[in-house]
Amino acid sequence: MLQDREKLGLESTYAIRELPHKEYAKLHKISVLPSPIGQCDICERARYYSNADEAFEHLRRDHISKTDQPSHYSRTQLSHWVMSSQLANVEEKNDLIVEYLSALALRIEALRSKAIDIRNSVANERDEKPSEYLLPLSLVKAAEKILQTIDTCGYSVREMHNFDKADTMPSISRNELKTHMNLLSYFGSAASTALSSARKELMIMAHTGSHRGAVQNFRSTPEVTLFICLIHLWSRTISQNLSVPDLYRENLSVMVCAPFTSARELHPNKT
Repeated sequence: MLQDREKLGLESTYAIRELPHKEYAKLHKISVLPSPIGQCDICERARYYSNADEAFEHLRRDHISKTDQPSHYSRTQLSHWVMSSQLANVEEKNDLIVEYLSALALRIEALRSKAIDIRNSVANERDEKPSEYLLPLSLVKAAEKILQTIDTCGYSVREMHNFDKADTMPSISRNELKTHMNLLSYFGSAASTALSSARKELMIMAHTGSHRGAVQNFRSTPEVTLFICLIHLWSRTISQNLSVPDLYRENLSVMVCAPFTSARELHPNKT
């Protein structure tokens, strides 16, 4: 409790923060403040108080209506809104991370539901996907978008975790959270759109029997698979829009056309 920390003298500054959630208020039988914390400009600016008495006085003066009896809000009740500035910073960072994880869970669950719907749309009576339905290329693109989303989410979680465990300022902020939220929205929306397009193509294949634009499955030996990969690497552009053979020919021509150094220049001390 706050009173115990005051006796020990472990805290130097205090801050006022909103209660974590409604269940917390029910558990401790706390009446909500007539003037919420979120509507106070002073509290929104995260003002710190040099001692707890100043924080309690602010709550009584600016958050408790004059028509309420002071006994309704004892110091023990008000202590749920007052905490050390260090704990307040930790709680704020945790709230931001939880907010991002909640948005992430909703986004991923939406993609999962859409993917299940795509599979069920072409499943037979045994809940199996018939072999005659080939995989459309758009579904492969959708899988690529989903992987990009997952990779971006992993990056965001790592970055926010690094901010959270950092002891030095600046810590994670609302602007930092907004940046990661925008990344989640961009890649998540792209994956959702790609899945919708893939579903349309798959339904067309299922109803028309057309395999145009589908991924063709065929058996190949490891040697053939490796050969295809090498051809792909050989033909793709590496640098300056040039492929491996083009880069080789260009550098070879430079080496051939370079002026030769005479033996006398190489060994000036020899006759």
